[in-house]
Amino acid sequence: MNAGPTIGSLTYGLKPLNNGFQPKAKVVILAMCGATGTFTNQWRLSNNQALIVPAYATNSNNLINLSPAALDVQFLLDQLSSWNNVGQAVDLLNGYNTAMGAGYQWTVIPKAGRNVTFNLSSH
Repeated sequence: MNAGPTIGSLTYGLKPLNNGFQPKAKVVILAMCGATGTFTNQWRLSNNQALIVPAYATNSNNLINLSPAALDVQFLLDQLSSWNNVGQAVDLLNGYNTAMGAGYQWTVIPKAGRNVTFNLSSH
């Protein structure tokens, strides 16, 4: 098991799957701590899928404040429902987070996932 972030007296980790997994969802947004390469490399995504995860600040120990991150997810969903593609939604949010000094950004995996569109009203 790989050690993850320590919060209080608890250390979180994960046991990688031998072959990872392939979700059926078109867009997955994870507002979570510890979504590092060990975790994201488990996702087998096509170019028509997008995984949106935090890109942690260098000195953050892969932690984010989950309260504002939840608002970030709401913002992303609002943008996606307005017919923006994933890349446009993430870029808008990252611009806001930079201006507000949030200390983290969001990233899209795989990079081709930035072009994914998702109409919430039809899913």
